[in-house]
Amino acid sequence: MTAQVTGSIISGTLQSADLIPAFTAELKRQIGDDWEASGHADLLLDSDAMAKNPRQMTEGELTEQVNALLDALNDPDFGPPFCTFGAHEGDGADFGWWPCVSWLEDNVTDGEVLKVSDLSEVPDHWGQYVMLVNDHGNVTLYAPAREWQEVWSVV
Repeated sequence: MTAQVTGSIISGTLQSADLIPAFTAELKRQIGDDWEASGHADLLLDSDAMAKNPRQMTEGELTEQVNALLDALNDPDFGPPFCTFGAHEGDGADFGWWPCVSWLEDNVTDGEVLKVSDLSEVPDHWGQYVMLVNDHGNVTLYAPAREWQEVWSVV
């Protein structure tokens, strides 16, 4: 299984020629060693070719490739749980995995995630994600394990 981290993958640029290799590498990391057999193999091969020769492509072609990579990275099977891949809401030139608290709240409403203010409130039988919101409004996502394992935190 691929280790999952939140935060930046690439920052400080909006140039497609810079974004394509970074997004391609991240998609390969998410898929794992068998990326050539994945449903994204053609996209990744095209991206590798564009990354090697970006000047042979129009800006429209490069932008289209960036968007295709963004779409692929937002597959629900990729990335940390309850995170999306894209630009940071406070910095449009900072791309990576960002926690999506509203998505998590939707799953609380659906009963798939338990929302608590202290881990002692979690029933013994609970085996799904837990959203802990402290008295300061900080949100921490926990995954079930022998001991609750922190997945990510938003302060």
